[in-house]
Amino acid sequence: MRKLNNKGFAIASILYSIMVLFLLLLLSILGILGNRKAILDKNKKDILEELNKEVLYNRINYEQKNITIVNRGNIDDIRFALLDGVTALDSNGNTIGTDKINYNLDLTNIENKSYYVTYTVNQDNKTITSTRQITFVPDSTDYTNNFDYTGDSQTFTTKYDGSYKVELWGAQGGSYSEELQGGKGGYTSGIIQLIKNNSLYIYVGGSGGSNISLKQNEGGYNGGGRSGYHSNAYSFGGGGSTDIRLKFGDSMDFSSLKERIMTAAGGGGTVYHVTYTHLAGYAGGLIGGIGSGTHNDQLSYGGTQISGGKGYKNEENKSGMFGKGGTGIYNEGGWGGGGGSGYYGGALGFGHGGGGGSSFISGYDGCDAIAENSTENNIIHTGQSAHYSGYKFINAVMYAGNEEMPTHDGTSTMIGNSGNGYAKISLIYYY
Repeated sequence: MRKLNNKGFAIASILYSIMVLFLLLLLSILGILGNRKAILDKNKKDILEELNKEVLYNRINYEQKNITIVNRGNIDDIRFALLDGVTALDSNGNTIGTDKINYNLDLTNIENKSYYVTYTVNQDNKTITSTRQITFVPDSTDYTNNFDYTGDSQTFTTKYDGSYKVELWGAQGGSYSEELQGGKGGYTSGIIQLIKNNSLYIYVGGSGGSNISLKQNEGGYNGGGRSGYHSNAYSFGGGGSTDIRLKFGDSMDFSSLKERIMTAAGGGGTVYHVTYTHLAGYAGGLIGGIGSGTHNDQLSYGGTQISGGKGYKNEENKSGMFGKGGTGIYNEGGWGGGGGSGYYGGALGFGHGGGGGSSFISGYDGCDAIAENSTENNIIHTGQSAHYSGYKFINAVMYAGNEEMPTHDGTSTMIGNSGNGYAKISLIYYY
């Protein structure tokens, strides 16, 4: 083999150097690309984390995505259904109030059909939106249940999973005339979530006895107190309360009374005497109205959240009790109107009208629920508004018998409830 000459060696050295430089350049490029990929991967990860954070926090949630709303033309109920269970979160994960959540639906012109409702929140210079389907259906007997006075318990069984509006009207106390009326019944209302095939028990109060040929009259069904007796006076029975319970039982049995989750109180009965004037106590909200008169200064007080109204000599039965109005002894003294029933009843009147009962709504601020281990002789109050069952109402309202309240059909208003009590349970929406 011939040896390379000087010129050939030089050319080979140059080619070798070029190859080495090329390899070094290639390795440098690959290193740069690797570092760039690592940087890009990290940036991508950071971006994804930020995006996930935005998705996690800047969002609108629904407890039930698509719902069906019963269209009664009540804007307040429709607005409640649209926003119930809807929450929005800002970029820090804090809840945004529903008053900041808007939706693209004109509530004054709702048709019975399906809508795709878009919710919008402007927060942190961002606009958060989310859309779900809402269906409106016309009202029917499937959705609204009315309960008149029957003198007995009635049962309501749910047909849907959803939110229900419960409205109760207590009964009026017995009256002598248009000018001398018994105290009018109260009103309670609230919304509660119930599951399908859930049974509740309705006790609609009866108005106090108003027979003007009798010196003494019986109280109305569901706790109204019997009036007192006097040979020269006409006295009338207390009105019964209207309530809803979780378990069936005799209306005045303590084990049944303690299962009440909402009560609309009854008013006290009035009394007529040719010499004196008498005013019956109206059904209360948290506290029942006072029965009064000019015969003496012994007032008949209304029931409260923790005790019956005190009255004549504070005698047993004549003062209000848990679920019962103060009661006159048959053909014996203590003449006056019977106490109105309620969560606690009002007192029997002495020479004047009976006191009104107090109302109760589980979850309503100011109410004082009893403990589950309470007994008739040892009633324990928890200081909490919610019933021990855990059932409680939201959007609750409570009106006394001297206040404006809805009429039974919901088309108008009235001052107190006259006559017998009433109850209505309306499905607002289901899912």
